[in-house]
Amino acid sequence: MTSIDILWLVLWFVVGLRVFQIRGIKSIMGEISDSYSILGVIPLILGVLYGTYTLPNVFIGYIGGVMMGVLSSLEYLIGANISRYQQFKKMSPLIFAYSALFIMLGIVFEALF
Repeated sequence: MTSIDILWLVLWFVVGLRVFQIRGIKSIMGEISDSYSILGVIPLILGVLYGTYTLPNVFIGYIGGVMMGVLSSLEYLIGANISRYQQFKKMSPLIFAYSALFIMLGIVFEALF
């Protein structure tokens, strides 16, 4: 996992923590994330067209991107449930389920890549 991946995870967690306090923060972060993803695909396409990358490399990069998307979504959900608890004083068992799933997928992700 690179430092930019860790940065995205932290950013999505913070967005989850602030989703009930700052109106529209999730959609703004989603647009930033989508733009970054599109910009990240352009070099892959150009690399395949010019022979720099092979299709297996692109496929592995795609799988890594999907895994990071799943981990980012889980970070957001963990943060949002913590924020919900802080605001409404109601603990959701989903926090533990999301955390366990995040840890398991993180271990798998690190083992594969």
